[in-house]
Amino acid sequence: MTDQRSESVFLSDPPSHFREIPVWDFRSVWECPVFSTMVELAFYPAVALMYFFGVLGATQGDRVELDDRASMNVFCLFVLVQPLCLVMGGYTGMATYLLTALVSYNFLPWRKTKQAAKGKELKKTK
Repeated sequence: MTDQRSESVFLSDPPSHFREIPVWDFRSVWECPVFSTMVELAFYPAVALMYFFGVLGATQGDRVELDDRASMNVFCLFVLVQPLCLVMGGYTGMATYLLTALVSYNFLPWRKTKQAAKGKELKKTK
């Protein structure tokens, strides 16, 4: 007499850990979801580091004024925009975040250079 339980195990579908791993056929590496996720994981911190090193260099050169306007600018970028871009995901979210970071960097309260100040003084004296 045979055991019916053993027969039913072999006649049914194999357990999930015995199933074949699906092979994705993507036309390029850029369409692979694993590669896209890896790029996203590296992209957002890289943009944040470039932003902060740019601000650090500007403050050491005394070219930017870090006051309340600058802190609101940084707050909006990293607390509001970055999570929204992460939710958007993909290359659209990354492009949106990069463009927003560039705009945010340009909206920092920059101090006028000495040459621009001298040019204004010359115009006032004329």
